Amino acid sequence: MKSNRKTAFDKELIKNKDFFILLLGRFISLSGSMLQSFGFSIYVLEQTGSGYKFATVLVLSGLTSLFFTPIAGVLSDWFNKKRIMVVLDFFSGFFLLAILGYSLAYGLSYTEIYFVVVVLAIVTAIYSPAVDSAIPFIVAHDKLLSANSINNFIVTASRILGPIMGGVLYYIIQVKGIILMNALSFIISAIMELFMQIPSKKKKFNTNWKSDFFKDLKDGLLFVYREKNIFVILLFCTLVNLIIMPIGTVGFPFIVNITLNLTSRHFGISEAALAIGILIGSMLTGVIISKFKIRLEKVLSYTIIVASTLILFIGLIINPSILQAIGKQTTFVIFTIFVFLIGMTFTAINISMPTYIQQRTPKELLGRVVGLVGTLLISTAPIGQMIYGVLFDAMPTFLIIIISALIMLVLGLLCRNYFRKIDKVNG
Repeated sequence: MKSNRKTAFDKELIKNKDFFILLLGRFISLSGSMLQSFGFSIYVLEQTGSGYKFATVLVLSGLTSLFFTPIAGVLSDWFNKKRIMVVLDFFSGFFLLAILGYSLAYGLSYTEIYFVVVVLAIVTAIYSPAVDSAIPFIVAHDKLLSANSINNFIVTASRILGPIMGGVLYYIIQVKGIILMNALSFIISAIMELFMQIPSKKKKFNTNWKSDFFKDLKDGLLFVYREKNIFVILLFCTLVNLIIMPIGTVGFPFIVNITLNLTSRHFGISEAALAIGILIGSMLTGVIISKFKIRLEKVLSYTIIVASTLILFIGLIINPSILQAIGKQTTFVIFTIFVFLIGMTFTAINISMPTYIQQRTPKELLGRVVGLVGTLLISTAPIGQMIYGVLFDAMPTFLIIIISALIMLVLGLLCRNYFRKIDKVNG
């Protein structure tokens, strides 16, 4: 008898050759870029002992992505998406082989390392919108939610494993070995992608391609602005990202290392809990939404409400009076559990938001819209980190966390109320 039991990932999608190759190529490319960037940053730190130069390697990668992502969105609508991926992976592989040859002959200066990081960041910025906007072309409309669940799992796993592999491999094969391994992985990825089929429509250019570019970029912006539901969801997600990202990257380390005064081992445990929560959330979100037929608008608003409640509890337990009553170790255990739940819960936004946008965006505009979404989310991270960096030096930690949670809660309630009104209007 045939079983109808739901599994974490849709078996039909796993059997989809084009989708499988697409995500395997993305995993290899993204992991390689993260591995290379982190390996270079360790090399710079080891050679100079400078935290500033170490951070510069990572910041350069982020700023480059911010600048090129909207451009990449237009390019992914203009050109064959498969060709973009294949060309970029081959380019990355042979570029790194050339860098390896140069380093063996002349060594690598910090300027040259920064150059390599920027080039790979440009490649990643162009590659990612091509992949994200390609998914609706090779996956059925009713499979988009499951596809984005798997995609989110792959992206998260790449971002977790890349730095880990970079740290481990650096001390085994050194920076030149990492360059060689990464170059070969990009070339293997490109060869695999040659066997992938992605439908495409050829762009007809006018004589002035610059005019075409800015017109198409404007068309993407106007589409998002005119599609009120997409605009509202993107607005709420951007504002929430402005809070949740710096809380995760600045607030959680500050709580463990300063507020609780614990060791780097404890910080590693809390980071692992967050990562595991995200991975489990990626596996369960699509199944739960499909099984209970929950509308994506509800998923987005209620996820914000639940996540804000969890963050609020963290703010309460690190209140000095409560912290003193239950002790540091007990507080850390509770904190780690909440961090795990936040990772698992918030993954629903990372899956339902792109699915909602993909389902309502014409395929010829997908690249531009995906590029715009990426730009907004990337840009809010450093802005939020700077704001929270100042706040944590000026205010009690528990108060910052509580206020942030309450702001998120208000945003979640406003988002929920907006879509309730839309439902009433539509009958």
